[in-house]
Amino acid sequence: MTGVASWTRVGVAGRARREITQPATIALLALLVLSAGMRAWFMLRWRPALLGFPDSGVYILSARTPFSDHARPGGYPAFLGLLNALDGNLSFVPAVQHVLGLAAALLLYLAARAAGAGRWAALLPAAVVGLEGAELWLEHAVLSESLFVFLTALALCAAVLAGTRARRPALALLLAALAGLAAGSGVTVRVAGVFALPVVVAYLALAPRDWRRRLAGAGVAGLAAGAVIFAYSAWHHDVTGRWGLTVTGFYNLYGRVAPFADCSKFTPPSNARSLCPTIPVRDRQGHEFWLFTPQSPLVRRYGDGAFATPPPSAAGTVRGFARAAVLGQPGAYLTAIRRDL
Repeated sequence: MTGVASWTRVGVAGRARREITQPATIALLALLVLSAGMRAWFMLRWRPALLGFPDSGVYILSARTPFSDHARPGGYPAFLGLLNALDGNLSFVPAVQHVLGLAAALLLYLAARAAGAGRWAALLPAAVVGLEGAELWLEHAVLSESLFVFLTALALCAAVLAGTRARRPALALLLAALAGLAAGSGVTVRVAGVFALPVVVAYLALAPRDWRRRLAGAGVAGLAAGAVIFAYSAWHHDVTGRWGLTVTGFYNLYGRVAPFADCSKFTPPSNARSLCPTIPVRDRQGHEFWLFTPQSPLVRRYGDGAFATPPPSAAGTVRGFARAAVLGQPGAYLTAIRRDL
């Protein structure tokens, strides 16, 4: 038995050496070293962080007073509060976010490999996150994108490993739970995460396993994500009195239709006529203008999107106006979608 164990160790060591000396593996290590060097340069050249973004100040305020920002989810401010408890120096925030960026690059490489991509092809998603300039810029700022990218990468990697690589059922379920926790946490950081969550669950439900393992993995991931979102919503309700991710998240719906909505071409609901923009369509600004500026009919009626506390009925009123605008001007709506894409 001792001889067999010795040969096994030699075989594993040999495979590890061959893997490390693969050109693609060397390229991955070089990519990670270069990515780390770029982030170190950022930390030395620009301290404590990239500031000046309007969202940064709101996030910091919300970290001190949970859910004082009514427009954005509270997951990232909670993350900032945790970092502040560990180290009060603002430079600590981009330092941690840069580490998360490197981790996201590696996770995406592992996810691509587990999904069947070759070593060289799997370098592409890692390079996009590791070397892309906007990614480094966002990591160095007090903004939620870097945490969201990491959580999304973690959810995807855990889901792929659970669906394709984990041979033991217990390990597969553990990875599925991790995927659900990461995807659910992503929803609390950026509302767009709600679109990643069903992708993760659907992948696990369709993974190349027997139907029992597929069903178990998808169910565990869904339950884990649901537990995170429910816990967050309960906390939000305890502080603000409202269930959900935000108080004024529905403002975004108005911000999408207001740039093209022309009330002479459709009939808005009677309780939403005051939401009709009066600025000529050709002179209108984009999404953010209609959420936060006094010239917006929505802001005049309910208040600034970041700090207003509109009545619960406001969401239904805005939803009715937006639906009427889309159905009454389908061509303008499709043009807006094309432009945004």
